[in-house]
Amino acid sequence: MAEVVQADVVIVDTDFFRIAGTGVFEHEINTFVGSTAFVFDYVMKTGKQMIIDNPGNHHLCIACPNGGNCYETYEISAPILLGDNAIGVIGLACLNEEQKAHIKRKQTTYLEFLKQIADMIAAKAMEQEEKERNRELNNILREMVNQVNQSVLVMGEKNNILMANKAAREQLHLEEEDMTEYQMQIEPTGDVMNHLREYLLTVKERKYTVMGTLYDMQNGGDAASSMLLFSDINVLQNQLYEYSQKARAYSEDSIIGSSAITRDLTKSIKKIAKANTTVLITGESGTGKEIVAKSIWKSSDRADKPFVVINCASIPDATMECELFGYVAGAFPGADPAGRMGEFELANNGIVFLDDIGDLPLHLQGKLLRVLQEHRITRVGSSQSISVNIRIIAASNRNLHEMMEKKAFRSDLYYRLNVIPLHVAPLRDRKEEIEEFVMYFINRYCRLQGKKFNYMDPEVMRLLRRYDWPGNVRELQNVVEFMVSMMEDDGHIGCSNLILDLWSISTGREDKYMHTIRELEEKEIQKALWIYGDSTEGKRRIAQKLGIGIATLYRKLDAYNISSVNPAWNGEQENGYKIRL
Repeated sequence: MAEVVQADVVIVDTDFFRIAGTGVFEHEINTFVGSTAFVFDYVMKTGKQMIIDNPGNHHLCIACPNGGNCYETYEISAPILLGDNAIGVIGLACLNEEQKAHIKRKQTTYLEFLKQIADMIAAKAMEQEEKERNRELNNILREMVNQVNQSVLVMGEKNNILMANKAAREQLHLEEEDMTEYQMQIEPTGDVMNHLREYLLTVKERKYTVMGTLYDMQNGGDAASSMLLFSDINVLQNQLYEYSQKARAYSEDSIIGSSAITRDLTKSIKKIAKANTTVLITGESGTGKEIVAKSIWKSSDRADKPFVVINCASIPDATMECELFGYVAGAFPGADPAGRMGEFELANNGIVFLDDIGDLPLHLQGKLLRVLQEHRITRVGSSQSISVNIRIIAASNRNLHEMMEKKAFRSDLYYRLNVIPLHVAPLRDRKEEIEEFVMYFINRYCRLQGKKFNYMDPEVMRLLRRYDWPGNVRELQNVVEFMVSMMEDDGHIGCSNLILDLWSISTGREDKYMHTIRELEEKEIQKALWIYGDSTEGKRRIAQKLGIGIATLYRKLDAYNISSVNPAWNGEQENGYKIRL
């Protein structure tokens, strides 16, 4: 520019440091000129161009140390404006009369030229400022993306990785330094669940199955072409498992009882807990088979992994397969458009407890056998086979041998489940534990109901010990809950607090009150039908009130040939015990 205008050029910033210069100014770059920059100060404050025809004698130069003795002969200055703010000044300085005459002849042209150069510098400064803002914003966004739990991948047009946040790098085992050297293959499997699509990712010859959303960012050139927000399917399984288990409560935390039978059972659990072998738990309804299964889980290497309970008797046959294996979006009419993850998939790396396995439909018994043999499942409506790492614990209160003879249960599945058999004895065979159970449940229900227990009549415990407990621990639990509920504020439990007149049942002092357990069960069920009705909901409530499973109730209805409410029942028939209200 100095050669074009045949004069020296100087630029100062807002702090009055000379940041560029030619000729006499060239050797004074980065020096402070505030003590002599009165003209530049005026230009920055007014935002207007300034012409000084007589430097040193102009009124702006009066306070200058060089006033009256300035070596410049002519000066033109223009503000460098960024928006409405001056960020500096550019000036042309003549040092002799020849230069002054040259500039004055083309003053208008040079004023416009100077303005254009000032605008160009301002535009470049704005561009640089924008770059700095974008760089700072990108750093902030990158830091924010690194803090989120969800994995984020940004891909280029050639499937090269442009950016991966910390979660994605950890999940895909990528080093931040070399991740841009790799290409990422993203293939949708076609499955959709929980509003997320399933993708198969391939990078560095490793494959990963993830659930997420792929966004198109196509802009052409070398810009980002797509962004994938995803979660590892195992992480998603754990999240869904934790969410589904929030409302699930277990009756007890561990096995209770100090009898020889229970001690042997506990020893067996400790021996088999760390194996991955299937276990079949047998025993009557109400003996605590689920507690045994949970104890195996808590003592196993999978204790920090899911424990999923599936009651085969409570799930309708029509929906059982979807419950176990899950389904994808559009799998069948009326299906949740988001799809659903099945219980086997939710339990991945953990334990599945199949309660009432004898109620599993035959067509699903074959599919369960394949899961046990191949450790793979297929969601309903999908063609994708998924690997699962689960340990199966099954339980049944039915005679599976008889069911096999009647072709109601597959023998190959039975032998695959019965690798480690465990039997839970009925309460009548370990009556020495009754007192332990009673005190445990009293403490529990007092805590839940905000009551304080002080004393129990010895006769109450004697009656409880004499009773045979056909409903096992579950029935005892219900009786104790009733006793605590009926207990007065003094914390005393007597015979009047019993839900049953166990005195008449246990002592047999009056023959008219003597009945077989079958008779008692039949009459109690008939009474319950009269109270709650024989609808599906009524039967569900009956099973709940009697402390038995719904499948057990249906079996007893068949065994006692009870198909509906007996119209002759009036709720007041003698049945060997009284309900005390």
